[in-house]
Amino acid sequence: MANVHCPSDELQALVDRLNQDVQEVGVGILHEPTGEIRLSTVGQVGGHDGLVQVSMWPARDCKGFVIGRNADGTFSVHNFSGLNGPQGQPGSLQMPTATFQSIEQALKDAGLATP
Repeated sequence: MANVHCPSDELQALVDRLNQDVQEVGVGILHEPTGEIRLSTVGQVGGHDGLVQVSMWPARDCKGFVIGRNADGTFSVHNFSGLNGPQGQPGSLQMPTATFQSIEQALKDAGLATP
């Protein structure tokens, strides 16, 4: 997998949307071959599959995660997506821990405030 990175302007746009609508949820995908992260909200793209379509990346090359706003104004990142493995198998909604930790670090490096 390539070095994981998140565009800070895309992250700021997501944070702004989540701060405007506390009921909204962020979705993100990692394109494993390039290490690129893309972000949006469920309301804008309908979920991980919609974000994959907008990004024009093959779903098989992507891992997904969720970003939620906490009551204190920080954000939590969750390892959860149907992109992460075959449906119906235990643990299939989670990507490997090392991959998820790389995503969390890239989001922090781009400016995401987490608890």
